[in-house]
Amino acid sequence: MPHEIDLAALKISCQRGGRLVFDGPARELSDGAIRDIAFQGSGCAISTASASMMTETVKGMAIAEADAIFHRFHDVVTGEIDAEPSDEDLDALGKLAVFAGVREYPARVKCATLVWHALRAALAGGAAPVSTE
Repeated sequence: MPHEIDLAALKISCQRGGRLVFDGPARELSDGAIRDIAFQGSGCAISTASASMMTETVKGMAIAEADAIFHRFHDVVTGEIDAEPSDEDLDALGKLAVFAGVREYPARVKCATLVWHALRAALAGGAAPVSTE
């Protein structure tokens, strides 16, 4: 039975519901890897692209690695790091570096980070509503 995180309860204007679907129950994620993950839903172009690229990036990744990517992505997109992301930060993100420009549009930061927060909640075993705050 798949483990799902429902995004429908979130109050993000561009996200029209959706869910992250994992290949097994949450307890099976504790084996140290994300064996399979998919996003099912709709939203604005930024949220949909972020969801698609996130699932592509973390599929098959160790949970600790996925958590590290979450933090780096979040820091770059929200502007939590230096005024401009370093080449090291962008290199570490790979294809996800295209979202670095979102930091210039505060209203869109939540669009890019929503599914990442859902991923983090799922990896922590949570099923409660996810927040980008």
